[in-house]
Amino acid sequence: MTRLGKIARLPRETREELNVRLHNGEEGKDLVAWLNGLPGTQAVLAAKFGGRPISPQNLSEWKQGGYEDWRRHQEDCARLLMEMAGDLEAEAGEVRLEEDLATLMAMALARLLREAEEAPDGGGPGQDDSGCGAAALAVAAGWLPGGTVADGAGAVGREAD
Repeated sequence: MTRLGKIARLPRETREELNVRLHNGEEGKDLVAWLNGLPGTQAVLAAKFGGRPISPQNLSEWKQGGYEDWRRHQEDCARLLMEMAGDLEAEAGEVRLEEDLATLMAMALARLLREAEEAPDGGGPGQDDSGCGAAALAVAAGWLPGGTVADGAGAVGREAD
């Protein structure tokens, strides 16, 4: 379903950040003020909505539509990552599931970051074949145990102390 409201027409990065903030429980009035203060938001509102600002009602509608779609997508991505980690665990035998998942997420995040650096338009990272983009992996990266990180080649290691 294509969404046509004010928030749906904002840049993808802005919508992603808004969704993360909603997920973290930020208050609506603060989010509306933040959105209306962004230059990208002001440009979209001027071009498509006669400069009328985002209202609490617009945010409420987004929470019931676009945010819920995003939340379901995050859950689907997490489920897919767990299935992939389970497949790795079955192939590897006795290896711990969280280590497999950390390796999988670190490699995928490294690939997405490399794609972002190579993008000719300087845009953000693309999406993998599952449709799970950088936002899902960045959130998931917080789950990596013990500070595990990936280098640009996808190798996994520990952060220097």
